[in-house]
Amino acid sequence: SQPASKVRARLANGTIKRKPLKGKPKISEKYNRIVPIIDKQLFNNLVRLYKIQKAKFEKRVYGADPKNYVLFEDLTHSETMVDLRAAYSKTKYVLKSYHCCRHTRCTELVGKTRDFVLARYWLGHARQETTLRYTHIYQQSARTVRKKNQKIELII
Repeated sequence: SQPASKVRARLANGTIKRKPLKGKPKISEKYNRIVPIIDKQLFNNLVRLYKIQKAKFEKRVYGADPKNYVLFEDLTHSETMVDLRAAYSKTKYVLKSYHCCRHTRCTELVGKTRDFVLARYWLGHARQETTLRYTHIYQQSARTVRKKNQKIELII
């Protein structure tokens, strides 16, 4: 699940109003998304954030419901954008949104593996059609290459 609004203010009883993930009908383990972590530094940062929330949970700071302990509780949109800008500054790419990064990663994954099913599970999509929307750049590039190869074959 995710916070119901961008303002993640807690209610008086310490709970956070939540809603299902985008495109999911309800909050349920059936509709979880798996996000593979392949960067050691990111993994370590996530472990650090988890330990902070675990310690709060053990003290029951926000009650006995684990859903009230949010991994990214202290992060703000502006802080994450500063980090994203810093990461982009180390590359040759133009700054894009996190969502664009998701599309790019999916396109790169399909380009390297040619495995649309892997990309589907990586992104947490229930339907392959959803994943195909993410890989439109790869598909367009593949069509262009095929067209060029066909022309080259005709010339030769």
